[in-house]
Amino acid sequence: MLTEKANQLFEEAKAAIFAATDSKSLYEVKVHFLGKQGQLSLLMREMAQLPKEERPEFGKLVNDKKKSLESQYDEKEKQLKQHELADKIANEKIDLSLPGPQIDRGQLHPIHRVIEEICGILAKVGYSVRTGPMIEKDWFNFEALNIPPDHPARDEQDTFYIDETHVLRTHTSPVQIHTMLKEKPPFRAIAPGSVFRCDSDVSHS
Repeated sequence: MLTEKANQLFEEAKAAIFAATDSKSLYEVKVHFLGKQGQLSLLMREMAQLPKEERPEFGKLVNDKKKSLESQYDEKEKQLKQHELADKIANEKIDLSLPGPQIDRGQLHPIHRVIEEICGILAKVGYSVRTGPMIEKDWFNFEALNIPPDHPARDEQDTFYIDETHVLRTHTSPVQIHTMLKEKPPFRAIAPGSVFRCDSDVSHS
C-alpha cells in the first residue's frame, strides 16, 4: 500500500538524518530523499495510482512528513556546523610565537634626511631644535625682524595672508623671536621647518 510505503520512506529518511556525522553526508541525505530527483519526488509521482478521492489525504500526509523532515534536517545541520566550527577552532590554534606579516615601511624624503643630519651634527656642539607656529602673527614674521610695512616681502605677491594680522610664515626667523622672548641667553638654537612663499624661485621655493 502506498501509504505504508510513504511511512517507511520517511522513517528511513529520519534515521539517515540522525545518523549523519558531518555536513557533507547530511547534504547527501537531503539530495537522496528531498532533492528534485529524490525518493520523495518519486513517491509523489506514484500518487497518480491512487483513486481520486484518496489523493488529497495522501498528498497532505506527504507534505506534513516533508515539513517534519525539513525541520529535522535544519536542526541537524545547525548542530553539525556548530561541532565543525568548534573542532576547527580547537585544531587551528594561533601560535603567538610566530612572526607577524612583514610591513613595508616608507622612507624619508631626501630633504627631511638632510634636515635630520644637520640637526644631529649641530646637536653635538650644543644646539637645540626650536619650532614655532606656521600661521604667524605679522609682528613676529616682519616687524620684530625690522622688516618695515613698505618692504616688498610684505606684498601679497610674495606672502600668503590669512587676515590683516596673520600670515603663513615666510621664514623660520620668527621662531628666534619666540625663543628670545621665552628663554634667557646664552643659548644655541636652530629652527628648521616649512615656510610658505608666493614664488617659483628655485632658491627659495
